[in-house]
Amino acid sequence: MEDRDISALLASTLIESLMTSDNPDLIFKKLKKRGMGKYQLDCEEVSALLSSFNKNELYKIFQSVIYEKTAEAMPSEILNRLKSKAKGQKYICDSQAMCLAFLKRGAGNPLMLRLFGMGCKRAQRERRRLGVKPTTGRYKSLSEKEEKRVFSIYKSLNTQTDIKEKVIKIYDKTKININVIYLAVEYYQEQVKLIQMRKGERYERRNRIPRY
Repeated sequence: MEDRDISALLASTLIESLMTSDNPDLIFKKLKKRGMGKYQLDCEEVSALLSSFNKNELYKIFQSVIYEKTAEAMPSEILNRLKSKAKGQKYICDSQAMCLAFLKRGAGNPLMLRLFGMGCKRAQRERRRLGVKPTTGRYKSLSEKEEKRVFSIYKSLNTQTDIKEKVIKIYDKTKININVIYLAVEYYQEQVKLIQMRKGERYERRNRIPRY
């Protein structure tokens, strides 16, 4: 069983605990029967520790862990996951994998903070670990030729695709500075939304029932 699968099992256990207030020993026994691999000893240790708490204390502990882990994710990721689930689609934009993908492609500190909430020091550590040189200096604006190429690729992508995935795909095809690509795509998307909103307002005014 992979780490992501084990994390999902642990998350479901915490939620089950919130709903049923079962004894934690019984809950973790269920998990260990499914096979927790290298985490089995940790599960046993946690079970022993939690068994000394009453139901109200356990509820607060489980609730705080769920809230803390959710708070680490960007709002856009949580909302995109909810939208994907509601539409029956598979959400493939994994936060950690996408974060590393941006770093490997030269994303600067301001962009990493904006997209992933990653501070400068952490970004520097990750770059050293990945062997990526930090980007320095001012970014050059897109030339007319680069702009046409960026938006040609952008328009060919699925409209439901997350903006981060779009930027990665555009970078991989053009090798243009990823920071500049993101700013251009973000501005374009904001302008499209603004135009659609204005069209909606004009339509509403035209079809408004006159008052006598």
